[in-house]
This record gives sequence, C-alpha cells and structure tokens, in this order.
Amino acid sequence: MTVHVIEPGLVARTGHFFDYSLGIASLLRAQGRGVVAHGQEDAAADVRAAFAAAGIAFEASLPSRLQRSSAPGVDDLSWADRLHSCLAALAAASTAGAGDRWLFPTLQPRAFAVVSTLAASPPVVGLVHMPPDFESRLGAGLWRRAAASMKRAGRDCRLLAIDPLVAEMTQLHSAGLAVAAVPIPHGRWTRRQPAATIRSVGFFGHQRHERGLAMLGPLVGALRSRGLQVLMHDSRGLVGAPAGTTGLEIVHGFVADFSELVARCDLVVCPMERERYRYRISGVATHALASGVPVVMPAGTLTEYRWRDSGAVQAYHEDTLEDVLASIDQVLAQQAAFAQAAQAAAQDWERQHGLDRFVAAALPPS
Repeated sequence: MTVHVIEPGLVARTGHFFDYSLGIASLLRAQGRGVVAHGQEDAAADVRAAFAAAGIAFEASLPSRLQRSSAPGVDDLSWADRLHSCLAALAAASTAGAGDRWLFPTLQPRAFAVVSTLAASPPVVGLVHMPPDFESRLGAGLWRRAAASMKRAGRDCRLLAIDPLVAEMTQLHSAGLAVAAVPIPHGRWTRRQPAATIRSVGFFGHQRHERGLAMLGPLVGALRSRGLQVLMHDSRGLVGAPAGTTGLEIVHGFVADFSELVARCDLVVCPMERERYRYRISGVATHALASGVPVVMPAGTLTEYRWRDSGAVQAYHEDTLEDVLASIDQVLAQQAAFAQAAQAAAQDWERQHGLDRFVAAALPPS
C-alpha cells in the first residue's frame, strides 16, 4: 500500500502546504508505510531537498497556477485540465487491490471538482480548512457538484475538517457525504513553565495585509516603547528594520522547529483581518496555544470563538492600534492568570491534537 500525499498548493517551503505535507509523509514513513508526496511542477529546490533529506519520494508534477492571464476563467479551466491529466495518470498507475490511498492535506473546491471527474481512483481522503462557500459562491457550487458526483458513482471518499464548525458548514454542501472533524495536525507543548513576567511579544508567519501588515510598524514601536522585546518572524523575508534597531529581533524564512520559536515568546499577537479568519483557523494562534503561550487576536474569528473560554485568549473588538494595545495591556495586567491558562490550553492540545492524532484519524491502519 502506498499513501499519495497530494498537495496542489505545494510550491514553497512556507506555510501549511509544506508543513502538513512533509509532516504527514514523514510520520507515515516512520510507521513503515509506503508514501509518495506530490507538489507543483515548479516546486522550489529547497522543497525537493527537504523531502529528499527525509527519505520521501517527491513528484513535482502538479500544475502551477502562478502564471495568470487577464482571463482567470480560462486559466482555471486550463489548470483543471492539467490537474485532471496528472491525477488520471496517477490513478492508472495504481495497482488494483494494492490498498493505495490519496490524501489531500488541503482539499479545496477546484481540486475536489477535478477528482470527481475521474473515472476511478484509489480511496480519497481530503482535509477541509474552510467551508466551500466562505470565499465564493463558485466554490460552493463546485463542491456540491463534486460531492454529488462522488456519491452517485459510489467512490470511496472521506471528507475531514480541521474544526467542528467547518465540518458542519461543509456538510451542508456535501450531498450526504459525511464530514468529520479531526485533530489539528500541528503544534506541540513546548513552553512547559508559565512565564513569571511577560517580557517578549511575538508576531509570526507570512506578514501580509490579511495578517495586519499595515499595523505592524506602529504596533511594534508602541511595544518597544513599553520596554517589551519583540520577535518578528517573516516567512517570506519581506519585513526589515533599520540597522541598530534595539528591542526587535527579525527571523526570516523557513524555521525548522516553529513550535520552539513560538515558545521563545511570552505572548503572541495576531492582528489578523477578522473577516478573512471568521471561518478559518489561524495556524499562528493555534501554534501558540499548543505551545503554552497566550494570544491576543480579534473577536469574531474561528480560533477566538473555539478557544474563547480557555482564558488564554484576549480578544479585541475594533481593528485599531488603540484597541490592540488595550488588549495587550489587559494581558500585562493579568500576566499570571493568562500564563496559567495557556499552560492548561497546551495540556488540552496535547490530549486532543497533533500530527500523530491526525494521521491516526485520517488513515487508520487497515
């Protein structure tokens, strides 16, 4: 049996496309299972090197969507045709009765639609990160047609969701196919002693508009003026600071142990755009909670809603510098309570989530 870890978005050594694909494939290999990972045809050299170093076969054959014309609908059709050809060839190469599986760490509507048009394939397991209608009506329509086609053809398909609410909302579009909430496949408890005093504040991930990029400069300046150290991680290497800047450490690019980096901070701030994360789990915030570090983030996001009662999350309600700083000040005023609550949240995480628990739920031994 071979598990094919298929990630149409895998092109760079950043983000969950890379982290989930490599993590899942590495764990499967450690369990003695056959595994092949699949990413984009123009996957970066360091992506290929990372899989090679882990002893995992990597096929860079999935179509890229980076080259876009002025006619996005035409681009989408071209991408779908090319993905169909790739997956059809992969299905044809599978040995009948060998027990192969296709695992999509990120199953999005367009890819699901392509899978549904195949004449046959090994059993499909797909992880849903947000409801199919969250970003567009088109996504919902594609998902409904794909689910109906898979069910009508009697295809073996397991739909999984990264959150119970996402599972419920996806179920509404899935033509009767079950959608099960499963453990979140990242994070681990690394900060096992609560901070006596909050001295360092961290910002992590791809620093872009939906992550509050416009607010970062004045926010970092205000924190430094309060005597706090700031750790800024920027996975794309776009954020910088003048030479000689004190109280600010910037880490660029890929980090091999993200949980350890997060655990260097006493508090993590996620000034994300709330509408973009209303039905979408924040990887940065959940990494912090898994590590045992409290979080400041906007109210009304899925992560804030799910961990609202943990005592480890301080929410702000207005997307202004003043409101974010006021929320940080509330944490500073109750440091011990937030630190202890974050430890309890990490204990809960260790019992419920993590890569090994996800793989056990997604691909139980036959």
